[in-house]
Amino acid sequence: MKTNVHPSGMLPGAIPINLALQGGGAHGAYTWGVVHELLKSKKFWISAISGTSAGAMNAAMIVSGLAKHGTSGARETLESFWTDVGKINPFHVLPIEKALYGWQREKSPIFQMQQTMAAMFSPYHINPCNYHPLREIIEKHVDFSALQSGTAPRLFIAATDVESGDVKIFENAEINIDVLLASACLPTLFQAVEIDGRFYYDGGYMGNPALYPLYSSDTALEYELPHDIVLIEINPLERKGVPKTIAEIHARRDEINFNSALRHELRAIAFVQKLTSKGEARDKKHLRMHMVDVSNFLVDSGTASKMNTDPDFLEELRKAGQTQAKKWIQFAGPSVGKRSTMDIHGKYLKKTKVKVQEAA
Repeated sequence: MKTNVHPSGMLPGAIPINLALQGGGAHGAYTWGVVHELLKSKKFWISAISGTSAGAMNAAMIVSGLAKHGTSGARETLESFWTDVGKINPFHVLPIEKALYGWQREKSPIFQMQQTMAAMFSPYHINPCNYHPLREIIEKHVDFSALQSGTAPRLFIAATDVESGDVKIFENAEINIDVLLASACLPTLFQAVEIDGRFYYDGGYMGNPALYPLYSSDTALEYELPHDIVLIEINPLERKGVPKTIAEIHARRDEINFNSALRHELRAIAFVQKLTSKGEARDKKHLRMHMVDVSNFLVDSGTASKMNTDPDFLEELRKAGQTQAKKWIQFAGPSVGKRSTMDIHGKYLKKTKVKVQEAA
């Protein structure tokens, strides 16, 4: 029988939580700002993290930093990682684009031309050596041995098996550089990542992020994870206006696809919540769901800005995340550990005609 939440290194009075971190390219810097404030508040202790793509990168930085130097180590590791990401010049916005279009690159003819050219060639042809700009940065900032230490929070990284189409969840002892790169492998940009004879694409296709490792009884842990899951959203469900350019169409299509698996999981959680609140399904956890929503700045930046590693843009995302986190801590924070603050039905199911019982 699993016992209490793992107490290693927990701050006195802190409420244990699980984090669920979405992927979204450079928009992951928004999560950096959110987590920075959650850790700075000292009100919460992270027991486990499930991350996908950019969320996987953030998760690995957080867990590595926490295991080595506590909350200050996690904040410092995140900052160092994103500072180095900001030095990846090929993904910077050109000065003329910034002057004319701000961060909304979808409107830039230069960006549209780049996307059109990229769509014509396979990464196996234009990048035969399979160079990845994040490989050296990950190696520099993640201590993979620390992920396996007794003080490390549990870490779950999602990737999509290319041949089977199934989601693969990697846990602490299995995680290395290739696992993180696999979780962030967009197949139009990078070659599929091989791990133990299997090939993987971005985990966002099957779970952005995968929630079930944070509550499943099949999770290989000696202790029970908290019932509170805090989802940090960076992929908006709704985006006003119909995309017209091919870049806009592809970006919105991917955004919808990367939210679909999450919608299904949340429908199932809503169904179980309803049962457990009535005293039924006693063998199931009554999960308390929370969400730090996307900010207006992130939405207004457009989907193409996920490919923008300009340090000024990353800094603005960080600040937006910090601002949103402060609001969340003030208004939702006091309910953590007591009740859900995320209205799953109102946010994710409000426009469906299918009842929660039927959807699950």
